[in-house]
Amino acid sequence: MQTLHHLQPLAARLHRDPVVSAVLTALWCSTQADACLPGFLEHGAQVLLHRLRQLAGQPREARGTTSALSARRLRQLEAYIDAQHGRALTVPQLAAAVQMETATFSRALRAATGLPPYAFLTQRRMHWARTELAQGRRVTDVALASGYASPSKFSAAFRRVLGCSPSAWIAQSRTR
Repeated sequence: MQTLHHLQPLAARLHRDPVVSAVLTALWCSTQADACLPGFLEHGAQVLLHRLRQLAGQPREARGTTSALSARRLRQLEAYIDAQHGRALTVPQLAAAVQMETATFSRALRAATGLPPYAFLTQRRMHWARTELAQGRRVTDVALASGYASPSKFSAAFRRVLGCSPSAWIAQSRTR
């Protein structure tokens, strides 16, 4: 029987990959809240397979020379975003928060998280929003405090990141 030892490095990267984590979280949240849209699970599986092919086809050494954002700078960036959660932020502002040039920052953030800056910003804001919603704040209040012009724009972003609406997420979190 052939062993699969050559897949162990890929499995380790897959386990820590932020894209895989985000997709699995969205799928889990959606199924737990019985809020799956038609085709959502199928699309999620396709995204996971595509990401697996990407990771399998890119050995760690072949990913380019850009260093990933350090853990210290990532924490610094998260703290900055959290402190500015209701303000419109630009990529140059995010880069300046961690004392980096914009293009280098964008590549380093993607290398560290698998996400471009605006996707990371949205994901971080949704992390904050989940905390606020779990504490009983109204969706409208959280939407406006998050910097969204309307609750519908916020709900669309929430669904894009987590795979379910804020209301479905609240209902699901109450059953835990």
